[in-house]
Amino acid sequence: MRILLLLILALSTLGTSAQTLQAFFDYKVFNIPGEGPYVETHLKFDASSLHYKSVTDSTIKADVETTIMIKQGEEIIDFKKMVITSPVFDRQNISDFMDLQRFLIPNGEYTFEINLTDLNAPEKDTKVLEIPFEIQNLDQGIFISDITFLKAYGKAETPTELTKSGYDLVPFISNYLSSDIQVLPFYVEVYNADKYFGQDSLYVLTYFIEEKMSREKVEGIQKFVRQEADNVTPILHVFDISTLPTGDYNMVVEMRNRDNETQASRKLAFQRTNFDTQMNQTALADISVDNEFVSRFGDRDTLQQFIYSLWPIASKGEQNSIQSNLESADLKMMQQYFYTFWERRDPDNPEAAWEKYKEQLKLVDEEFGTRIKHGYQTDRGRIYLRYGPPNTMQQRHNDLDAYPYEIWHYYKLGRFNNRRFIFWNRDLATNDFEMLHSDVPGYVKNNNWTDMIRASDFIWQDRNRQDLRDSQDKPEQFYLNPR
Repeated sequence: MRILLLLILALSTLGTSAQTLQAFFDYKVFNIPGEGPYVETHLKFDASSLHYKSVTDSTIKADVETTIMIKQGEEIIDFKKMVITSPVFDRQNISDFMDLQRFLIPNGEYTFEINLTDLNAPEKDTKVLEIPFEIQNLDQGIFISDITFLKAYGKAETPTELTKSGYDLVPFISNYLSSDIQVLPFYVEVYNADKYFGQDSLYVLTYFIEEKMSREKVEGIQKFVRQEADNVTPILHVFDISTLPTGDYNMVVEMRNRDNETQASRKLAFQRTNFDTQMNQTALADISVDNEFVSRFGDRDTLQQFIYSLWPIASKGEQNSIQSNLESADLKMMQQYFYTFWERRDPDNPEAAWEKYKEQLKLVDEEFGTRIKHGYQTDRGRIYLRYGPPNTMQQRHNDLDAYPYEIWHYYKLGRFNNRRFIFWNRDLATNDFEMLHSDVPGYVKNNNWTDMIRASDFIWQDRNRQDLRDSQDKPEQFYLNPR
């Protein structure tokens, strides 16, 4: 049974640019009664990996020449060649984009051959990826299509390539579900139930999430529906996965007869990361740490500081646990909490995960710590620990008409592309740069940050030297064009 196929196409460009095109490819098999099976291809481009050309002074777009061939041996059964053009982006705000294609093909064994070329790269370099796949005989017996996770869905006003069963369905092209994903919409189709059970007969459709290894159903994430048999039955459902913990799972759709016997099923494997569930005292009490590395932490004050240092990388739920429980917790509970925090992130070796993080704490202490703050307590330290080093950084500590400031730029930040943080130092006496502005949702936003950096009360000894001030690069230039 085929599970989600998620491949990364690394297309290196030649010349001086080290930028690498990345695209994520997936395919799904469906059926059209009276016409036959079809395969639907999903191709998502990592916007931060592409080269762009200007549309206007403030907007850009990308162009990728794409060829998708379906081959049987050396014979080309079908193909599509096109230039996929991104939406027109503001230079400050690019995002991933996708393409969807459909191919009507008969039963058989085939191979995808995919060619991609970034047309705006300094040197053109086309790569080819080959993927075997199979189309089964969907007219024989009952059958369930591939399961599609959805990024968005809604009633279709005008049919497009995204439309199925009266809905516009935007595929979610990944088998990894992060903590910020709270609900999981999915779409699937059931075929030939009328031939198997009889027209309008009743059968049971069940869909649920199971643990991948144990095959045990996750409590509270399942649905049972008595369904009238029809030629095609579309299913669009949404599961609340806000409490689904970190782990490996299968999404399962099954058809069962009146005797509760499974007649057909389809699975889609996925990984889940979820640190947004609080660890209560009752749950911690069941965790034995006597023989674990945390048993060596016998000083309560030291362990308390270790736990406080987790704040930059902790989820909201974990931060709530630290805030509400740490002051009153005894040494044993703190050991249990600390161990569980790292065991969630690396079940095989939680101690190694902590040691690796401790090295990062040492680094941010050296780079961003002050006389009264640890590095992890500073804004720059928190961002560094949570997201790693920026891809580009502008440090402007000696401009003639601005407070010292830094602009950190990340090509990719979680689900966001091309994001920035701006830090500034108003007191000039410490190494503590506060966050002034960011275009990352959830962080401080100051649309007048350029005026604040150039505040009139900021005076350098040479502020009257107009020639020096005119030669300075402007903060907005670094923001718009990171170097």
